[in-house]
Amino acid sequence: MTGFKMKRFSVWFMLMVAFASVGCTARRGASKEEQFIPLERGMAVIQSTPPDASVYINGALVGKTPQKKLFLIPGTYDLEIRKEGFGPWKEKILILENTVHEIQAKLPGFSPTDTPVLKRPAERLY
Repeated sequence: MTGFKMKRFSVWFMLMVAFASVGCTARRGASKEEQFIPLERGMAVIQSTPPDASVYINGALVGKTPQKKLFLIPGTYDLEIRKEGFGPWKEKILILENTVHEIQAKLPGFSPTDTPVLKRPAERLY
């Protein structure tokens, strides 16, 4: 190859390598750092007394307590926690972005007046 042809070949080769590397970089997508950028959400950590109660957000069942991490878009939500044998716990909650909201709910127990009273004395067991 002559000097001119060699220079022209080198220039074309460098251009091809440059375009190929740009194409590969564009196809790769987001970098590892970019893949872990969190969306603008807030997190709710919900616990209740007693535990193992059903958690409802805007009327939809989302799990049971303790609810470790519940990611929500910022806004206002109707939170209700229910468990059989206890009264419901209801609250309107405001979720802010990039904030962890810890919610402790104590479900009201039924009062003694809500329990049935026996009308006759208990029978002897012996």
